[in-house]
Amino acid sequence: MTNLCEIRVPDVGNVAEIDVVEVLIKPGDVVELEQTVATLETDKASMDLPSSSSGTIQEVYIKPGDKVSEGTLIATVLVSTEAANITEPVQPVAIVVETPVVEKAPEPAKLSAKLAPEPQQTLLTLQNANTTTAKAHASPSVRLFARELGVDVTKINTGSGRKGRILKDDVKNFVKKIITEGSVATGAGIPSIPTVDFSPFGETETLKLSKIKRLTGQNLTRVWLNLPMVTYHEEADITDMEAFRNTLNAEKAKGELKITGLMFIVKALVAAMQQFPSFNASLSADGESLILKKYFNIGI
Repeated sequence: MTNLCEIRVPDVGNVAEIDVVEVLIKPGDVVELEQTVATLETDKASMDLPSSSSGTIQEVYIKPGDKVSEGTLIATVLVSTEAANITEPVQPVAIVVETPVVEKAPEPAKLSAKLAPEPQQTLLTLQNANTTTAKAHASPSVRLFARELGVDVTKINTGSGRKGRILKDDVKNFVKKIITEGSVATGAGIPSIPTVDFSPFGETETLKLSKIKRLTGQNLTRVWLNLPMVTYHEEADITDMEAFRNTLNAEKAKGELKITGLMFIVKALVAAMQQFPSFNASLSADGESLILKKYFNIGI
């Protein structure tokens, strides 16, 4: 036997009307408990509306652009009594504030990339005159879907949904475009590395990067752009160094310059770069080589 269960808009606080921006189900679809069936949006937040039952969608009563409120019927679900797991309506998940008011935005920076033979609209030429904010207009479920595919939704110029909202199909099309154009870029989404002549400062050596190192650099750049970084601090015992520094300063006559701890830090940095020359290097403009510097230029 089967039961017909209803999916309704739960209590969302003191909000009279809520816009329906995306409907993710249609009659005949099989849904799981707490699966997202629609995306709702108020003036300040968007939310995913989960299913309160597992079963087959019998009828859908809303469409994008509709306005709903607490208790509005969203859909009916045909639930088998043997596998029924009917619970109270689940509260919407993942409320994300994503509609800041922007009075005027600067023109998007021009990003250069040598990825396609033609300059127009490559994946890295992400310029759009209509883009006024760095935040993507997408629901939490779409953001999660994009993260699972390794896609940065801010790189999608505009969506096909209402008011330019990014939908799952837009994310899929973006991935297809990447695969089609074979866009594997160094530092995707950032300006290209300028060509710098280091020879006036001292001797250099150009070291060709292996394929593993090039791919590692691309992945590290992607992680740096998409994940929060952690700063690590380590304490060192400088008791002996301070005693030595004080001894040197005591031997100096009045009026002579004193030795500070900064001199020892610079000395330690130089010794570290001598042992690990890759830290005293720059990446070439084409991203294929590492320019090892035979000199030490530390800005203070």
